[in-house]
Amino acid sequence: MGDSVHPKRRGARERAPHAKGDYQLQWSRFLPLRLLQIASVEVSELHPKTRVMQGLANTLPQFSFNFVRTTILRAGKIKIGRGSLVMGEIHLSGEGDWPSLFSIGEDTFITGPLRVNLGGAVRIGSNVNIGHNVMLLSVDHQIGPPWRRAGWSEHAEIVIDDGAWIGSGAVILPGVAVGRGAVVAAGAVVAADVPAHTLVGGVPAKVLKTLDEDAPPSTS
Repeated sequence: MGDSVHPKRRGARERAPHAKGDYQLQWSRFLPLRLLQIASVEVSELHPKTRVMQGLANTLPQFSFNFVRTTILRAGKIKIGRGSLVMGEIHLSGEGDWPSLFSIGEDTFITGPLRVNLGGAVRIGSNVNIGHNVMLLSVDHQIGPPWRRAGWSEHAEIVIDDGAWIGSGAVILPGVAVGRGAVVAAGAVVAADVPAHTLVGGVPAKVLKTLDEDAPPSTS
């Protein structure tokens, strides 16, 4: 959002349709050729192997076949570290090369469903827990002119640092960095960086509590 200190880029391909000065592609008047032209543009934006593996993994029941699901996603070129498990659906969307834009560290648990909109990169660290129905949105739009308020698109990286916990239903907006060991409460909408070892919640999310940075004593 506007207050973020993270750099954002304007996406030329996501300018609001019909805005003044838009560049319009010249389609053929011959219907079969026009359909072929449109299809060629849309197919170029697909990520076939990743899409197929994502679709296959998403057919598995929640909390079942977790190792199988995670292995299938790895086969789709999604970077998932050792010891991590995906226990429900993952829905990737957006332009760009998904395997290079999205990654999960080691020993991280994703409950799912998880929706990730990729324009900027989304990096999930190690020892992270992510609850149900979380959205990680790396794409936003500028406020446009009166005839279309959703203007040029902007995208910025989202980083969830090691040890963080993202509660169910949370929304993380573009350019946000969630610090090491931080907790995002369920249902929070996070538009600004979350300091390490803090609990944030609300809409928009605010710091509710500072958490202990010391490790608890071992019981072994």
